[in-house]
Amino acid sequence: MKIGKDELIELDNEPIDLFYQGFKSKATRDTYTRKLKKILCEYLEDILNGSFENRAKQLVSITNNNNQESTRIILSLSKMLKNRTEKNKTDKDYLNPSSFNNFFKPIKKLFDMNGVTIVWKRIYATYPENDNLSDGRGYSKDEIKTMLKFG
Repeated sequence: MKIGKDELIELDNEPIDLFYQGFKSKATRDTYTRKLKKILCEYLEDILNGSFENRAKQLVSITNNNNQESTRIILSLSKMLKNRTEKNKTDKDYLNPSSFNNFFKPIKKLFDMNGVTIVWKRIYATYPENDNLSDGRGYSKDEIKTMLKFG
């Protein structure tokens, strides 16, 4: 078997179409799309313009043409989100540090599926520390003995 030149796959798809092609699960695709829309259409409203699809195309284009500018945009997004993690937990804008990374996964997926490279190490360095220390306590020996009776 051979592949002919006329059978080669075209790489000039729209960035958002390539983004969608990267998902096997519809639920994951929907979640990532919702997050990406929030980022592109709300958080980056003053930087990008047009429809959701056009904004995705602009971000990919900016990153391809001017990696520094794209890094500035993503670092600014990280700074804004990090400020939300430092708010009081009762504040409506509070963002749990453990969900911080979820805002960057759709951007990374968009870039990966479009063959765009960016230095993520610098972005990851801006992530807040996870506040995952529980106020609870460990089980006592008596509690463990009681649980083992039923196990």
